[in-house]
Amino acid sequence: MPLAQSEHGIERRRVAPLIPAPKTAVWPQKQHTHTRDVFIVEQHIFDVTTPSFQRDVMEKSLTVPVVVDFWAARCSPCQVLGPILEKVVGEYGGKVVLAKVDVESCPELAEQYGVKGIPAVKVFVNGKVAAEFTGAMPEPQVREFLRQAVPSRADELVRQAQEMRENGRLEDAESLARRALQGAPENQGALEIAAATALAAGRVDESLDFVNRMESVPKDIQFLMDGAEFWRMCAEAADDEKTIARLPQDPEAKMSLAACLASKGEFPQALNLLLEVIETDKSFRDGLARKAIVSIFVVMGLTNPVVREYQSRLAQLLF
Repeated sequence: MPLAQSEHGIERRRVAPLIPAPKTAVWPQKQHTHTRDVFIVEQHIFDVTTPSFQRDVMEKSLTVPVVVDFWAARCSPCQVLGPILEKVVGEYGGKVVLAKVDVESCPELAEQYGVKGIPAVKVFVNGKVAAEFTGAMPEPQVREFLRQAVPSRADELVRQAQEMRENGRLEDAESLARRALQGAPENQGALEIAAATALAAGRVDESLDFVNRMESVPKDIQFLMDGAEFWRMCAEAADDEKTIARLPQDPEAKMSLAACLASKGEFPQALNLLLEVIETDKSFRDGLARKAIVSIFVVMGLTNPVVREYQSRLAQLLF
């Protein structure tokens, strides 16, 4: 239902609904509604007004995603979408909440958030609109919209795991990724982190198992696995800086030590040794030092500032 502006705010006018409403579907009137009874019982579904919007939507979205339904009682598509939203959001058990804004009572909110037609649905996460759509949608599409717009518990664990990974806390990152996979065995982000951290610990076969579970293998994971041979090189005999002192020109010793350092999360030291190998002999073991460096980049996370620094240094040696 399109909205037009008037001197008093939003002007109401009826148009054909986006999806025909069943004859039995009746959106409750404001003064006496079954939905209002639900609002009292279910704390994850509630009315919002202009004075309460800051508290009940903006601030609340810092701790839980808030789905805001901009609607009006005379809007036929709203009659279709409203019960679907209540049903689907209710199934999240409070992990997502639904705030309902009557644009006839709160035209200033509709104007502030750019509502041009209703129903309009906006998902607020951390005080910002994370996703939105306008018009009525059938239940399967609403479910898919919320699945993509609202971070799941597994997605949140993956986000935390990625932070651990970029801070060099690989064991913690792997633990969180495994927890995510318990609830979502096909979560791509969790599989990627689990594969990277398992490989960094020298568990190459286990890392391959995670890769094989992926629906598709992205480029960075392919680069990760190109360095699998490097991660196998760590041995107790090489985990000693004296090895480098005794064999300053031995690239094999440097790479073994680099593998051990990388497995412990000491990435800059490992990368420095690998750059020395490349500077001495780019083709050593079919360019394994270069593959190892790129593999370490993936383990660290490609957005890591340290990665950008060493990418530049690697490029200077190779080109």
